[in-house]
Amino acid sequence: MRTDQSLTSATLGDGGIYSSIDDLAQWDAALGDDRLLRPASLRLAFESATPTDDPTVGYGFGWRVTGDTRWHSGETMGFRHAMVRNLADRSTVIVLTNRDTPEPYRTALAIAELWRSACHTAASS
Repeated sequence: MRTDQSLTSATLGDGGIYSSIDDLAQWDAALGDDRLLRPASLRLAFESATPTDDPTVGYGFGWRVTGDTRWHSGETMGFRHAMVRNLADRSTVIVLTNRDTPEPYRTALAIAELWRSACHTAASS
């Protein structure tokens, strides 16, 4: 069923953004080379400052903190996304959907694991 964002989306400044994989890849690259934020500001965003309902997940300034990954996700009517950055290997997986399922965070983690396995296999060959 065709849909668009809900009428209440972005009323608090937390939504209403339309983007593409290309835009988000550029955003990710800029986060990785200090074009957007000073290193001290980026550290604040990517370090856990606030606990969440899940004790294994912290929250920085806009990013969830889980081990070596920093991730952000969002959803509104008919749209879901996840962006998972792995700081250890400097890889990022971005999943954009125009569906309510599957859950994009879990999909991004599965893609990242496939990537790591492929890199490990290639390195040991």
